[in-house]
Amino acid sequence: MYSCKPKHQGEKKTGLFSNLVSITDNEDKGIKEIIAFYGAYCEYGVEKKIYTDKDNETNIWIKFSKSTTVDSLAKVDELPGSNIAYIFYKNLVKEKSNYNQIKSELIFSDGGTMKFSYTIPQLEKVKFKIQLVDKIVSLIKNKNFKDIKNYLIVDTALFKYDKDILISNLEKVEPEFGNASDFIPYGFTFSKAENGQEILHISGLIKRDKQSNYFSVNLDPNSLKDEIYSLNYQL
Repeated sequence: MYSCKPKHQGEKKTGLFSNLVSITDNEDKGIKEIIAFYGAYCEYGVEKKIYTDKDNETNIWIKFSKSTTVDSLAKVDELPGSNIAYIFYKNLVKEKSNYNQIKSELIFSDGGTMKFSYTIPQLEKVKFKIQLVDKIVSLIKNKNFKDIKNYLIVDTALFKYDKDILISNLEKVEPEFGNASDFIPYGFTFSKAENGQEILHISGLIKRDKQSNYFSVNLDPNSLKDEIYSLNYQL
């Protein structure tokens, strides 16, 4: 038997296999950050899948309930589920190699549920691309809007817009929002366009001294270049 760390408020560790596995400091930090972000009740555990025709899997699952934040979001919204997986993943170091997938489950106050699953390669792509999002937010913080054009790759088969008009609109609304400070990720989605191009959508909140605003980008998750297809502001 391995010793288990004391649970956080709102934390529950379940499952026979889970009780035989000690949680590392990095995993503990991830669970703690999720609870602090959503302020709810969290259960987590490890599952082992054994196959005869392919490699075995070890996955960690995180179940979230009793969260007013999650309840306030539409049940068609994947963002909380993906963000829970990402928050846990970004805290891992050597532990990444222990898992095949990170699974999240949202339980709503009316009993409804939503389940999501993300592979380690998917989450690594998100972590890599959030660095690009941070670069763009940094330009916004410094009001270097024209430099954002260097990151925009307009693919008319995917998104149709005029770069100059977009940048002009960003500059116009800046006084209304006020000075930007931080970007807080809210989650992500993977999708495919009609032409088969994979698209990663990353969404979050830009904190401001007047009025914080939702901010999202669409990009190619498989590209190593610092470029995005589009960005969007929302009140």
